[in-house]
Amino acid sequence: MSKKMSARAKRVSRRLTRAFRGSAPAAAAVGLCLAGVLGAGSALAYLTDNDAVTNKFNVAADLKVQVDEPEWDKLPDTDKDGVPDVVEQMTPTQTVAKDPYVKNGSTTDAWCFARVGVPTKSVKHVIDNGTTKTSEIELFSYTLNPGWAEVGTGVKVNDVTWHTYRYDKEAVSAGAKTGSAIFSSVTLANVVEGQLSDAPLSIEIEGYGIQKQGFASCADAYAAYKLQNPSSNWA
Repeated sequence: MSKKMSARAKRVSRRLTRAFRGSAPAAAAVGLCLAGVLGAGSALAYLTDNDAVTNKFNVAADLKVQVDEPEWDKLPDTDKDGVPDVVEQMTPTQTVAKDPYVKNGSTTDAWCFARVGVPTKSVKHVIDNGTTKTSEIELFSYTLNPGWAEVGTGVKVNDVTWHTYRYDKEAVSAGAKTGSAIFSSVTLANVVEGQLSDAPLSIEIEGYGIQKQGFASCADAYAAYKLQNPSSNWA
């Protein structure tokens, strides 16, 4: 079904050098990449600007999306190195507050969705019965908050598994953010020591917004995005 909208797109992104790092054998270094989509322009079409890797969705005139993490941002960082004190030496099974919201910083309502990239590696890890097993796993886990729904299953690209989530509960009003974070915390897998100490890890989060007008649901908006941006890297 064809739908018309104003649009020209480009992405704003920022990478936070927030690493869980430490000298303990099983400590892991973790960073976070946040990205949003904004746009302005003409008709139903999808453009790529100077980033040849990422396709942009054309949206309403002043749509501006960002990813906020209020609880993570509150964590003390005594030495001002960009790494919160609580995660300077993160260890297996440790849980850390991390609460990414998608914020609609524009003057038009929007349907929002997000992608979360989780580092994935073949490691020796402890399973539920207390024994160890070597297999490929996602190195961090989390629980999806109400209002969010996963689209399909994770798609592995190189050493990262990408998960796509729609905020199906409601469109996000202009100037507001999603009613709940995608998740509230992340937990490092129970990996046997000595396998991650020299391997900094990054959890990547991308936020997207599509104007509400012209779409009855977030599912409809996401389907339109996928139709114009076919990629095996998306669910």
